[in-house]
Amino acid sequence: MRLLTVGLGSLPGEARATGVDFRTRGRRTDEAIEVLRLLWSGSADGVSYSGEFFAFEDLVSFPKPLADLPIHIGGSSRAAAQGVTRLVVSTSSADPAEQRDQLSAFAERHGL
Repeated sequence: MRLLTVGLGSLPGEARATGVDFRTRGRRTDEAIEVLRLLWSGSADGVSYSGEFFAFEDLVSFPKPLADLPIHIGGSSRAAAQGVTRLVVSTSSADPAEQRDQLSAFAERHGL
């Protein structure tokens, strides 16, 4: 199985070296994943996007994944766990135990 692994980084110096605000790395990563999924689902006519960090019109990306590409996000903070849950599980619950159960069910359904 192929997958994409994403790491946000935990050292402010890494962000500084690339000219990125360390405090926005979570939102920036969430938006980048949204952009990737949009590009992968788009047609040869292209897709457009306007967000906080990325904006483009009629952009096309090839090659596309042959199947839905799982995205693995690493992290050890509460924000990382909430971000992963937000990306893969539709939930209105703020209860971490319920979110964990939903995420586990998601992983099991997808063989992860």
